[in-house]
Amino acid sequence: MKLFRSWFDERFIMHRLKSTRFAMVITAVAMGVYVEYEFFVHHVIPWEIMAFLGVLVVTKLGAMLYYRLFN
Repeated sequence: MKLFRSWFDERFIMHRLKSTRFAMVITAVAMGVYVEYEFFVHHVIPWEIMAFLGVLVVTKLGAMLYYRLFN
């Protein structure tokens, strides 16, 4: 068990958290760019991508509100 503790210390957890957050932001920006491209070039709104962006926004705001109120 000591071996696993040296692999998964606080720095590893924080690096994993930061890399996941960075990947989420880049993915959200790419999805937004794709929605704008489809809208301006093909005059089509891809509603399935808009739904995922909506879920992302609601989750992000909900988490921000939760951490603001309870931490």
